[in-house]
Amino acid sequence: MNPYNFALMVFTTGSFFLALLVLLKRQDDVGRAFFIFNIAVVAWGAFHSVEISQNITYDFALLCARLGQASAVFILPTWLQLTLIMNEKQRIHRKWIIAAYLASCFIVSFAFSPWFIPRVAPTPEFMYYHRRGP
Repeated sequence: MNPYNFALMVFTTGSFFLALLVLLKRQDDVGRAFFIFNIAVVAWGAFHSVEISQNITYDFALLCARLGQASAVFILPTWLQLTLIMNEKQRIHRKWIIAAYLASCFIVSFAFSPWFIPRVAPTPEFMYYHRRGP
């Protein structure tokens, strides 16, 4: 385990428990939206942490890179929805929220193709790190 890996795991664990605490204390739309947003962030962090681990295979690193970046795509629409709920403007901007989720679903439909993450390659710091596609 390298220090980057450890830092990401601490981040994801802390984010998950913070989201769980907010969900348990605040069981309304804001609490649920905050939890869903943090789940997207936690998934990105966890998959990225596994991707930069030193003792995994190429195929598993590629899978984790693709899953991590696919979950990162959902950070934007969940954050948009959370901020609009907190500002009580969710109903006014409902079309923007739907468009953001549809755009994210469209992007994620390419998650397992070479257009999204074609490969992982070694870098000076990590055994495998993703290379973005077009």
